[in-house]
Amino acid sequence: MQIIVFTLKEKYYAIPTEDVEEIVKEMPHTHVPKAPSWVEGLINIRGNAITLINLYKLLSNTSETEELCYNSIIILKNNDKKVAFAVDSVESVSEIDSNDIQMTDYAKAKEVAGIIRLNNKMISLISMEALFSINEG
Repeated sequence: MQIIVFTLKEKYYAIPTEDVEEIVKEMPHTHVPKAPSWVEGLINIRGNAITLINLYKLLSNTSETEELCYNSIIILKNNDKKVAFAVDSVESVSEIDSNDIQMTDYAKAKEVAGIIRLNNKMISLISMEALFSINEG
């Protein structure tokens, strides 16, 4: 399994590359009135409006007003839907064995599918299914 490792507030996260359409640099976004706090706004990728999500706010369920200083945007696809996640930085693309994933209790952390130890780092593997269901809600 191939994963993209990225950082949010000095913590490491990963998502499977099969869910990633592309990675782009930070870009301007348009604010969306009355959107949830974790929605940064909309970005324009080749004429398509895509929701830009502050992944830190979404995962931490915080009302923190400190702005995330993000440098990269990961655009994910799920069937015909796309969503963009603002992240601090993309660290690497790595190949892992699915046996290296320590599964977590879904009831406790539904956004985290498991934990991976890679290069002496603890990395939370994000559950794409959970993230897309949150975004739809």
